[in-house]
Amino acid sequence: MSELRGLLVGAVRTAFDELRRAHPDEVFYAFALEVADDGCGAAGAAQRPGAAGGRGRANMHTRARQLGGAFDVLADDAGTRVHLHWPLPAA
Repeated sequence: MSELRGLLVGAVRTAFDELRRAHPDEVFYAFALEVADDGCGAAGAAQRPGAAGGRGRANMHTRARQLGGAFDVLADDAGTRVHLHWPLPAA
């Protein structure tokens, strides 16, 4: 799992670096990330943090709030979407 975490952090860092290089005079205030699948396993419990017996979603809500952001899980028959949104620090 640490390899995946490193890959994701590197990808986001590279995207930010490229964005700032391509638009040096613009100020970016927030970042949003959405991860989606076409499964149906999270429907129902997805709206209630910790409802499935685990603490994963509740922990993600807490981490997002600590960053000044928001975390949502949306699930329906079409799949599950995890949405993260948080403000960016000043460059």
